[in-house]
Amino acid sequence: MYDDAITFGQRQIKKSYCSVTGHFPSVKNNRSIEFDSSLEKTLFLYLEFDNTVETYREQPRIMIIKNGKPQKYDVDCFVKRYKKTNLKDALI
Repeated sequence: MYDDAITFGQRQIKKSYCSVTGHFPSVKNNRSIEFDSSLEKTLFLYLEFDNTVETYREQPRIMIIKNGKPQKYDVDCFVKRYKKTNLKDALI
């Protein structure tokens, strides 16, 4: 289901002197996660300690329908939850 609707790694975070950008070391993802705001960094820290979260990915691209036309939209985060929690996966 997700393979058709969501693609990952589309948007690259560029260094900015106007906002907080950087890399977040993610244990759950076993790699470095990029963020482009202090709010995103805080979200990633929260997700690292949330026991219902299996994994999460930054900057997924989804297709939406706007005015009857398909358009690409970059979301901040995709959260995959453990099935045993009965919580749904989420786009943030």
